[in-house]
Amino acid sequence: MQKSLPALTCATCQTTLRLEDLKPELGLAICPKCRAVLPLNEAASLPAKSGQSVSMPEGVEVYPGILGLEIDISWRHAKKGMGFLMLFALFWNLFIFFVVFVALTNGSAWSVLPYLAFHILVGVGMAYYVLAVLLNHTYIYVNSGSLTTQHSPLPLPFYRNKEVASSEIDQLYVQQYVASKTNGQPNYAFKLVARLKDGGEETLLKGINRLPHIRFAEQEVERFLGIEDRKVAGEYAG
Repeated sequence: MQKSLPALTCATCQTTLRLEDLKPELGLAICPKCRAVLPLNEAASLPAKSGQSVSMPEGVEVYPGILGLEIDISWRHAKKGMGFLMLFALFWNLFIFFVVFVALTNGSAWSVLPYLAFHILVGVGMAYYVLAVLLNHTYIYVNSGSLTTQHSPLPLPFYRNKEVASSEIDQLYVQQYVASKTNGQPNYAFKLVARLKDGGEETLLKGINRLPHIRFAEQEVERFLGIEDRKVAGEYAG
C-alpha cells in the first residue's frame, strides 16, 4: 500500500507526494503527475503562481542526479511545422537526383553540374537540417557550479553549446523572435535567455517554437537554483 504525505505537495500542480517520490539523498522530489523536480525544502504546499506553472510536455525528460539536474528536450517534439519542410526537402532532392542521373547517363554531367552545384548544396543542407530535427536533443545540465546546454548528436553552426556560471545568473526568461520568413511572413520561435548579475545576457537555448517546452525548462532551472521568477523587460508574456 502506497503511503501519502498530506503535508508535502507539488508546488506546481498541488499533487500529494508519496514516499517513493522523494529522493532525500539528492535533496529532491519528483512529482508523479506533472514530473516537476522540486528541492525538498520547496516541495511543501507552496502556492504556485497563477498561470505560470507548466507541466512537463511531451518530448521532455528530467533526470535528477547526485551532482545536479539534467533536462532532455527532443527537437522532434519541440519544433512544430516541420512537415512541409520535410516534404519540400524530399521533393527537392529527388528532382536534383533525377537531373544529375540524366546528365550522367547522356554524358553531359560536366556541362550541367556547375549550374546545379548551388541547388545540390541547398538540398544537402535541407536534408541535414531535417535529419538533425528528427535525431537531435538539447541537454541542459545544471548544478551549483554551472549551467550548460549541449545539442547532439548532429552539430549545427547556429546551435552552439553554452556554459554559464550558476552563481552569475540573476534571472531566466523567455523571449520571442523572428527565426525566419516565408513569403514575407515571419516565423516566430522562442529562446531562453539568462540575465546575469553584471547586467549582461546570454542566450542559452533558441529555435524552440513550442512554448510549453521552453517555459518548462525555465521553470525547472529556476526552481533548482532557487531563483525567484520575476518579470523582465522584453520577456514574452503569452
